Amino acid sequence: MTGPTAIAEYNPIAAGLADLRTRYENVAWDLRTVKGNNDARAARKELVSLRTGLEAKRKELKEPVLERAKLIDSEAKRITAELLKIETPIDEQIKADEARRETERREREAAEAKRVASIMVRINAIASMPADLAGRSWIVIENAIQDLQNAPKFDFAEFAEQAENTTRATVVRLNELADASKAAEDAARKLAEERAELARQQAEAKRLAEVEAAKIAEEQRIERERLAAERKEMERQQAEAARVLAEQQRIERDRIEAERAEQARKDAEVRRIQAERDRIDREARAAEQAKIDAENKRVADELAQQQAKIDAQRAEIERAAREQQEREHAAAQAQADKEAAAKKAVTAADPARPTDVQIVELLAGHYRVHPVEVIGWLRGIDFAALAPDLLSLAA
Repeated sequence: MTGPTAIAEYNPIAAGLADLRTRYENVAWDLRTVKGNNDARAARKELVSLRTGLEAKRKELKEPVLERAKLIDSEAKRITAELLKIETPIDEQIKADEARRETERREREAAEAKRVASIMVRINAIASMPADLAGRSWIVIENAIQDLQNAPKFDFAEFAEQAENTTRATVVRLNELADASKAAEDAARKLAEERAELARQQAEAKRLAEVEAAKIAEEQRIERERLAAERKEMERQQAEAARVLAEQQRIERDRIEAERAEQARKDAEVRRIQAERDRIDREARAAEQAKIDAENKRVADELAQQQAKIDAQRAEIERAAREQQEREHAAAQAQADKEAAAKKAVTAADPARPTDVQIVELLAGHYRVHPVEVIGWLRGIDFAALAPDLLSLAA
């Protein structure tokens, strides 16, 4: 929308909105180039200038309006205060009159309620007379009827009919109560006479019962004395029987205690004899065990001595064996040295002959045994006995 606005002062800016939209709206600025960046900044500057100019114009146009609004409010407040100065006294007089009228109305209602209440009190008093006089004597009730019928006239006003009906009903009910009271008093008097006669009869019966009770009491006393004498004699007999039984029980207890003591003595003697036997057996076993232990020690000592001799003999044998081995080794070494010297001489005489080491290694490799075992074999050869066979093979 680019037409004139309601505020004529805004029309120059509003008129240029169409041109601004044409030039700037939805434009994609190439801000990476100097020209594009400058164009975008120039467009923003133009729009900011228009916007801030519009805001300044708004404040310029609004200022006098705000001043007038303040003036309108202050004048209205001042005039209202002047009007209230005139209105308030009149309003207060009217409210005071309304309060007076309300007070008079309430007083009239209270007086009316009091008048009605006084009438209803009298009517309710008449109506409650039968309940108040219930159970009283018929004379009192008839006096109350006379007082009610002869009472001074009272102005019941609009409740006159209700008061008359209540009085009539009350008199009827009081007459009924008086008749009932009179009948009840007659019945009570008759009942009192009957009760008096009954009391007299009960007193006579009580007197006769007391005489009979005294007679029975005397008979019971005599019977109690007889029973007491019999019970005393029975208790004496029971005490004597108890004494005799206690004496018999004591004698029996003494006999049983003596037998128990004798048995205990015998048991103690048996235990003593058994203990003595056990002691002798223990001592005999201990002596026998000591002999066995001594014999075992002697045998162990002899075995130890024999073992020591055997160990000494074994050591001597081992020493002699070592010496023999050393002599044999020395002899064998000497023989070997001799044979080696001889072999050297033979080898020197026969250069084609293999050395002893070569012979031993050859035999060990052939038979797949250790060279020491081959040497043992060679030492065990009887060359003197073997010579003829070797010579025949050589021929």
